[in-house]
Amino acid sequence: MRVAISTDRAFRLLQCGPVVLVTAAHRDRVGITATPWHTPLSFAPALVGVVLSPARLTYELIRRSEQFALNIPSVERAATVQSCLRVSGHDVDDKLKLVGLSVASAQAVAAPLIADCLGWVECGLVGVHELGDHHLLVGQVLVAWAESEAFDETWRLDAPEVRPLHLLGGAHYAALERRIVLEAPAEASST
Repeated sequence: MRVAISTDRAFRLLQCGPVVLVTAAHRDRVGITATPWHTPLSFAPALVGVVLSPARLTYELIRRSEQFALNIPSVERAATVQSCLRVSGHDVDDKLKLVGLSVASAQAVAAPLIADCLGWVECGLVGVHELGDHHLLVGQVLVAWAESEAFDETWRLDAPEVRPLHLLGGAHYAALERRIVLEAPAEASST
């Protein structure tokens, strides 16, 4: 039986990629927020999009610094990710410390990297598109890497501790369980 989904919840039908912790820094301020709203946009140049509310401190810091990092947490970080969503960076001096995250230095941006994540993507901001109450921030990928236990051209999914966390909506999370490998058509792109 089909059930109606309200239009303000239709996005949950489309959420399936890993949640990312978005970090940014400008001068003496550091911001972090979590979002499942991100997507690859282009191979050449390598572009990604992340959607944030302009009310977020992290958004403000990205606009000022023109750079950000995407940090991909494991399923073991679900509670920490949820904490990042409950606390506003406008209301605390050190949100990273408050939620218990360790940081590492990035290679190409001023934003800190979250040390105990599975993957990282450092980006320079190349565009902003205002789309209602959220904005699409377009970043050019400057540097990216992942833990070899978790990623080898795709997410490996071998063990629960190296599976990326997926946000289904609200406080509902999930993890992928296994890869399915099919033969790609000869003319397929490198997606």
